[in-house]
Amino acid sequence: AVNDEPDADAVMSAIVDPTQYDEVVFCGFGEPTMRLKTLLNVARRLRTQGVKKIRLNTNGQANLINRRDIVPDLAGLIDEVSISLNSHRRDLYQNLCRSKFGENAFDAMLDFAEKCVRSLPKVVFTLVDYPGVDIDESRRIAKEIGASEVLGNDSVAKVSIVGVGMRSHSGVAAKMFAALAAENINIRMISTSEIRISCVIEEKYTELAVRALHTTFGLDDESGAA
Repeated sequence: AVNDEPDADAVMSAIVDPTQYDEVVFCGFGEPTMRLKTLLNVARRLRTQGVKKIRLNTNGQANLINRRDIVPDLAGLIDEVSISLNSHRRDLYQNLCRSKFGENAFDAMLDFAEKCVRSLPKVVFTLVDYPGVDIDESRRIAKEIGASEVLGNDSVAKVSIVGVGMRSHSGVAAKMFAALAAENINIRMISTSEIRISCVIEEKYTELAVRALHTTFGLDDESGAA
């Protein structure tokens, strides 16, 4: 388990040889761009060591988080950025994401995506089918911005773990990912906030995933979904 925030040296030590992977992805608990300096440091070092591909999974709020346009910093380092679009409307987006920036986060996310389209090789939007979310309209928005691809369909589901104490407890994301992996459940997308980690999986595995997470986090005797 990781007891503190790993620096670039620790991350590189864990990766060992980046050429052994088809892709290195910045994602997981805690929006990756919250630690932009470390992210960029690691990405530069991966480049010098011959990494095949670097992808950034993000909620698209990086410019709000860092209070400046960070896209120029990503250019030349990130091959693909995957952005959680989640909804076609500000209010629904906020209801789903619970951003501390309020409904302004939706517009900031779209602006970030537009800047990425102009500066990075590939931009992908991810969608999940939620009640009230217009998937066709969401796809139209993504196409208008210029996304290379839009991932999402009606056969996916989202499982989440939520808790205000997550920031002070290390290894929560690792436990969640390990629990799903142990059941051979492929994680198609990860989204995070300060109090929530969500994984998009195939809908047919929803019940199995919930049971696995309940067991992992000691919730077998409690009611309610993960």
